[in-house]
Amino acid sequence: MKSIYATLLERIERKKPVALATLVGVEGSAPQVLGASALFGPSGLITGTLGGGLLEARAEKESLKALRAKQNRVLDLDLRGSFDSAEGALCGGAVKVLIDAAPAKHRPVFHKMEAALARVQDGVLLTTIKAGRGEGLLLTRRWVLRRDLERETRTKTLAAFRRPIRNSLRRPVSLTSAGGLSLFAEHLEPRPRLIIAGAGHIGQALCPLGSRLGFEVTVVDDRPELASKRRLPDADRIVVGNIGRFLARLPLGRDAYVVIVTRGHKDDAEAARTCLKRPAAYIGMIGSRRKIELMRANFLAKRWASSREFDRLAAPIGLPIRSQTVEEIAVSIAAELVLARRTAPGRSGRKEPWFGP
Repeated sequence: MKSIYATLLERIERKKPVALATLVGVEGSAPQVLGASALFGPSGLITGTLGGGLLEARAEKESLKALRAKQNRVLDLDLRGSFDSAEGALCGGAVKVLIDAAPAKHRPVFHKMEAALARVQDGVLLTTIKAGRGEGLLLTRRWVLRRDLERETRTKTLAAFRRPIRNSLRRPVSLTSAGGLSLFAEHLEPRPRLIIAGAGHIGQALCPLGSRLGFEVTVVDDRPELASKRRLPDADRIVVGNIGRFLARLPLGRDAYVVIVTRGHKDDAEAARTCLKRPAAYIGMIGSRRKIELMRANFLAKRWASSREFDRLAAPIGLPIRSQTVEEIAVSIAAELVLARRTAPGRSGRKEPWFGP
């Protein structure tokens, strides 16, 4: 699934009207996290979400007004409704939504950002807001690589925002004001990579889920009749070849999540052996508890992995939801991937989750 900014750039290149709405302030409880974004066109929602319901409906309505007026605006919405209110929201908080009615003005910035993310470089998207003439707001956007933050925050414009910009590396920073300017800082990282070793039934069922969850999905299998675009339309990359050799050549850093679901235990073992000594964020393998116990004993006996290294393996794979069908197994794996992505470093999916921005 493409990032919202990739879709935004496509709309800009095709000269299609589009408004970018971003949650830039949250007080109390809200249906989405700070930094959540959605694109709206003349016909309504294009992609993304601000949380649905009243919030998104109001944001859509205001975005259409902003497009017609060609004016940026900030929408303040109170979500502290009551059961007696027909349309009120019951989240218990309040939000600010920034509506950029002319994101095409920032096309070079978005291109620079997408190019950096494609090179696996993270950074911070800085949006400054200043009152303009009439009701409109003047927006300025800047993309700064993480490695350049120290230098960039010494400039006159950003010096007053130095601390919140640094804080944005941990979580998005809500609107912060200084010297007549307001700033929103959002740390953006490359899409996490999901490598599915095996294009059988489970691999095919997991692929679209991984894509919908925001992973860049690669599927590898040595069976061309399975590893095909027809069977894997949601995959970003399909590789036909030996699974073990492919994984051995593939960089597996902290952005990599490996799911091993090959046709048999020998291929599973070869795939696991190539991964366990490398710093992937998550390595999971399908199999019964007996299979995992036997494989562990074999790996330790042959010194293919230490106890600590083998215990990094999430196996049997998936959260325990009593799954039985292929689709249910895929859902349990996808859920564990989400948990692994939202936890502090450690064994994948085995620590308490960290929810929220």
